Amino acid sequence: MIYAIAQIATNKDMPLEITQDDATGLPHMPWHWLAGGSPDTAWQDWARAIHAHWQTQQVRMADAVVLLPQIALLNVARQAWAQAVEGWIPRFETVGTLLDRLPQDTAETSNAVGGHPPLTLDACLDALLVAARLRSEASGRQWARRDPGGFDFAVTRMLEFAHQWLKAALSLRPEARQRMVDQAEAWMSQALSKTQTGDQEDPRAREQVLTAMALSWAMEALPSLAPRRDPVFSHRPSAWVAVTLGQALVPGSESCLMSSVLQQAMACGLPVLWTPAAMAPSTGALAMGMARPELALCIDGEDEARRTAAHVLARLADQRRAAQEAGAQTAPLALIAMDRVVTRRVRALLAPSELAGQLVVHDESGWTLSTTRAATVVTRALGAASPSATTDDVLDWLSSAWVSSPGGAHALAGLERVWRTLGRMQPWQAMDTQATSESGLQARALQAWAEQTLAPLRDWAAGKVGALQDALEALRQVLEASGAMAAMAPDPAGQSVLTALRLSDEGLKDAASSEALWRRLSETTRLTWSEWTRWVDQTLEASTFMPEGSGQAPDVVIAPLSRAVLRSFSKVVLPGADESMLGAKGGDGWLSPADASALGLGSASLQQQAQWEAFTVLVNQAPMLALHRHIREGEPVGPSPWLSRWSLASGWPLGQDQWPEPLAQLVSEQVSIKTPALPCPALPSAPANTAQADVLWPERVSASAYERLRECPYRYFALSLLGLKTLDELEEGVGRQDQGIWLHAVLKRFHEGRPPELAPALETDDVARWLEVAQALAQEQGLSSDTMRAHFLPYQTTLQSLAEHYVHWLRQHEQRGWRVASMEESKQTELPLFTDDAGHAAVSLQLYGQLDRVDERPNEFPDAQGRQAWVVDYKTGSLQSLKRKVSQPMEDTQLAFYALLTEGHESVNASYLHLDDRACTDLAHEDVETTAQALSEGMRQDFERIWMGHAMPALGEGSVCDFCDARGLCRKDHWAAGPGRPADAQEAQA
Repeated sequence: MIYAIAQIATNKDMPLEITQDDATGLPHMPWHWLAGGSPDTAWQDWARAIHAHWQTQQVRMADAVVLLPQIALLNVARQAWAQAVEGWIPRFETVGTLLDRLPQDTAETSNAVGGHPPLTLDACLDALLVAARLRSEASGRQWARRDPGGFDFAVTRMLEFAHQWLKAALSLRPEARQRMVDQAEAWMSQALSKTQTGDQEDPRAREQVLTAMALSWAMEALPSLAPRRDPVFSHRPSAWVAVTLGQALVPGSESCLMSSVLQQAMACGLPVLWTPAAMAPSTGALAMGMARPELALCIDGEDEARRTAAHVLARLADQRRAAQEAGAQTAPLALIAMDRVVTRRVRALLAPSELAGQLVVHDESGWTLSTTRAATVVTRALGAASPSATTDDVLDWLSSAWVSSPGGAHALAGLERVWRTLGRMQPWQAMDTQATSESGLQARALQAWAEQTLAPLRDWAAGKVGALQDALEALRQVLEASGAMAAMAPDPAGQSVLTALRLSDEGLKDAASSEALWRRLSETTRLTWSEWTRWVDQTLEASTFMPEGSGQAPDVVIAPLSRAVLRSFSKVVLPGADESMLGAKGGDGWLSPADASALGLGSASLQQQAQWEAFTVLVNQAPMLALHRHIREGEPVGPSPWLSRWSLASGWPLGQDQWPEPLAQLVSEQVSIKTPALPCPALPSAPANTAQADVLWPERVSASAYERLRECPYRYFALSLLGLKTLDELEEGVGRQDQGIWLHAVLKRFHEGRPPELAPALETDDVARWLEVAQALAQEQGLSSDTMRAHFLPYQTTLQSLAEHYVHWLRQHEQRGWRVASMEESKQTELPLFTDDAGHAAVSLQLYGQLDRVDERPNEFPDAQGRQAWVVDYKTGSLQSLKRKVSQPMEDTQLAFYALLTEGHESVNASYLHLDDRACTDLAHEDVETTAQALSEGMRQDFERIWMGHAMPALGEGSVCDFCDARGLCRKDHWAAGPGRPADAQEAQA
């Protein structure tokens, strides 16, 4: 083993020592990275050593090729060579850039077997190919129908394995591929013989069969894919040098491919050299200069993200101050994308500084395309066009900023209000044409537009099974008609989505090499709606979006661990350095380690070793801060054992408690805390000309609005006068509000078609008709649809009992002479304010409300004393809370308010009718007329005080505050206590 090229650089007369690697047979010279050394210096030392080696072999520098593990290192290596070595610069390439420069064999090679085209290593195409080949078998078709989820999982795993084997085979030189094919055939023969003698129902046996099928398909595709890699093996420069991250060569990786290229060149007599980067062996002198990583313990993922962002900002501030003092430019800071969730959160925390121009971030980690906003445009459109779509799905699609709907947010809010009021679950039912208000017309127009825009996809779905090409064309039409296509085209992520789904010209260009295959597959592949949506989801999940850089020198580079190694950074910040992330050993899928070895594939242990070797170089090249959390997914976790392993390997063994903690990164300062006073808003007192009264003055008041005023004046001010509302969340399922709307509609339709004089003689006939109406409305409102049936089932099971109890109560009620006079009818009356002695009102307030039901009893009935009315309000909530309400009549606002709206009767009664599958209970508000008169007088006094400019303090208590939507506005939890409260508030409380 050689100690270090850095040592050779300090002593130019020292001869180069090159050894032969036992595993590959290649001449190799380890490139040791010294702790605390400069990456730029290390690259220059490497360049001098390679130049000296080539000079001894008389290599033409201009024709030599240096293979690097990633594109980001190309400029780093070129600049280091130019600064360290005079004369010609060799060609610095990655395998990918070299293949792009070399001439390709354009002849089409096909190895289709049984009419099935071979795999292409394109995830989008190959997912269709694998699924089609599985369905070509009768058992596969039955499996897809019986268990779609299991079938899709099998397709995914087979595709992953086939691609893994193909990449491993293609990373070998042509002569070695045949040996891998022979190994695969031997394994297949052995595996299939075991499954034939074993239990056919054993899941492990099925996995073996599916793995063997995927392996056979991969072997079929190898001859057609090999010509794409062969040019790099036949290329003949004057010499080859390969740089890799460590010596672990994982089959299918870039490092393994570079090793194969060097083996092929060495067999042809060309000078080759392999320089794997590695951590320098520890010595006493070296250990003293090592910079140990700092270790920060975090509570959870959010704490980890916040600490990471704070450290990044603090470190950059320190660097800028140091750069200004020294007058030199500093290297960027590296943020390692070990934990993608934390990395995305850190990026969001850094976004304000980035938008303000205080920070430049280059993200090289890549995002899964399905997580971008552009992808949600597609998935929301598919959800809205689904045969089982609900109103929530359509509202979710319309609320996207990428959709240009007529009327904008105002029309969307109106449509949602109408659908919520009607209790609509299915979006495409005809809307009431009598709604002629501006908001009603806008809502109807928006619903019609949404239905027409989504029509292409809905028409395709109506065919049960359709061609993929037709589905993509329908999706294109929907995106164009909704304006989403125009919004996605200039957006980089939107372009990536269109390309991945072959909805743009760029997407078709990318598939040009397999254009005929794509056309054939898209025309012949027939999918159901669920299969089509799963294919879209899988395609977006398998694609990666790489944000474009700004072109400016970055302050922060976000990169995976493998892309950050061998680059110059001022500091490395590594969130996710816990035992479940850093150094965690992944599974080998369906293959056991023995099977993976027999097939020539990389095991999880080998992949872990490759990551370890990259980590050791990274921790040596710049100061590092490692952050790890205490809890992950509810389970306690500790720091990664790699930190201790590194300390032992570096010759400086430490216990976990001896790792240095990072210095405080946030500057503490004194912040004065001011507690807010109790808010007491007031309207301006009435002006001389009432026509110029304040615009907040209410012209109409409902029972619920006045109840807010009685509970808490501030609540009334915020929710009724200012009109502030909470944004309702789109929730799946059937809630209490949906059930209440449906039940009101059932009772209304039931009584509209049942005049008391035509009531059936038998109670069971009434129950049967009630159930018929209930089922019909459940169907109309979408509660019985495939999507909502499971959510509505708890209510469905109680319908029979509920109908029986209601009809029993109704027939007893009718025996006392009561008949339904109106249902769901809006009523209003005037409340005079500031009346003079003659009773004339200076101002009047309109009281309004929608009464669930008003019954009447004619004068000719024996017990009747004049024309009587009975106000009935349906309730489905807590029976005990209703009993508490009516036990204190003066505290019950609703029924007393409704009694005021019931005019033209000599007497008025009122009650809550509690509807439940156990009993229908009538809870009467005793002497409601007296309560109504007291309520009227109280309302007059309250609104006269508001009109005169009296304050409306926040006086709510107990449960009123617990469930108040305005609690965050009044900030009750932070009020100043004691004498600091305003005098108006104290007066109002008194």
